[in-house]
Amino acid sequence: MLKKLTKLFYKKRISSKNIENFADFFQYQYGLELMLNLRLLLYVIIYIGMALLFYNTKILAYIALGVITVVLLYNLIDMKKHIFIGTPKLILGSMKLKNWIIGHCVLQKQFLTKEEWKKVKKKDRHLYDSLVSGYSIHKCHTYALLLALQLDDAYLVYLSAKDPQDDNDNYAHAVVMRNGAVFDTNFRRAFDVEDYYTLFNVKVYHIWNYHEYSEPNFKEKVSKDFHNWCKENKINSYQYF
Repeated sequence: MLKKLTKLFYKKRISSKNIENFADFFQYQYGLELMLNLRLLLYVIIYIGMALLFYNTKILAYIALGVITVVLLYNLIDMKKHIFIGTPKLILGSMKLKNWIIGHCVLQKQFLTKEEWKKVKKKDRHLYDSLVSGYSIHKCHTYALLLALQLDDAYLVYLSAKDPQDDNDNYAHAVVMRNGAVFDTNFRRAFDVEDYYTLFNVKVYHIWNYHEYSEPNFKEKVSKDFHNWCKENKINSYQYF
């Protein structure tokens, strides 16, 4: 259901070759947001009920229906403006309830088994709570490394990625790779490596194993060369790495 909703409202904004991957990847961020906004239907029911209360007094009924229509149109326009054509960044930060649902229903079923997530939680409660709550969003430079350090069989990847809806939004990013899957701390879920690379038009800078990224002062050692690579490739938002 969530995937179908995402495809329905975003198919014209995504190239046809990517719509399936896009809907699969963003169904929780986009589809869940759309589902939560179906509460608009509840408003309609309430508005109609108000109109019926004034049914015997026609003038009041007409006034009520007029108010209902204006308010309903305003809600539709506002929802279309902020939800239907929103960007992942806007939608991800828009609702605490959605973040909680994603954190508890998606995080534990992707990339690691539920038991493995429990081990991460036990070793680093702050890291786990940050991922679940969404505090890790837009802090991949920190939380990708923190997560990778909990997994001695994972790889840390520095790369550039593009917003699937905006080819001009080319940004520096860090993800964790394990067992053929990429875990993105911004979206708090895993995805098949090849599908992820295709969807976000990824260019990989470098892949490090545990023995490399667990070295003291790792970020400081690799930052300068990564910054230079980002400048040469006209990548945005690399200053925090």
